[in-house]
Amino acid sequence: MAREDRVRRITDQQQLYEIAISHENMDFRISAIETIANQLLLKKILFEVQELEVQNAILKRIDDQSVLCTFALDTDRDALLRVQAVEKLENKKALKKLLFSENQYIRRSAILKIQDQSILTRIMTESEDHILRKRAVERSFDKETLRAIVAEDDSPLVIDAALKRLRAISKLDIHENKHENIIMSRKTSHSSA
Repeated sequence: MAREDRVRRITDQQQLYEIAISHENMDFRISAIETIANQLLLKKILFEVQELEVQNAILKRIDDQSVLCTFALDTDRDALLRVQAVEKLENKKALKKLLFSENQYIRRSAILKIQDQSILTRIMTESEDHILRKRAVERSFDKETLRAIVAEDDSPLVIDAALKRLRAISKLDIHENKHENIIMSRKTSHSSA
């Protein structure tokens, strides 16, 4: 039996904690992380250890939205792991907070999870980050603001995205109108029969 399997058989959470934070063998540490059932203990380890492999293993197991947000905002943490934390976030308030992070990758990951049209409009019109504006444009349904961006934005990338988005929305509108017309014609033909 592999030694890592023996670690997975341990049920004492304190013993698993000790292995996770200090064992010299990284495979043992990861096995301990994968075995710990206590989310509070995982949170404690996440903020105690510096090894990226251990943090990565913990982030895969943590679901606590406040912990994920705190980790994502921690500028002392690895940027890729911070993005990983953002990708697991579902909390709208936390995601909104991350839109104003100093780290462009955090902002750009957070915007991909935002659906609130008012927030997207604010980012499209106020952000200095043209990639962030582009990503907001790609998620927007606000035709008026998209037209204004085409007319006024200084980034060709954002303007191009706004034009593409307007075309996509127009296609959706056409499809929706066709669908409504079919339904109306069916209703009309059924009522006259």
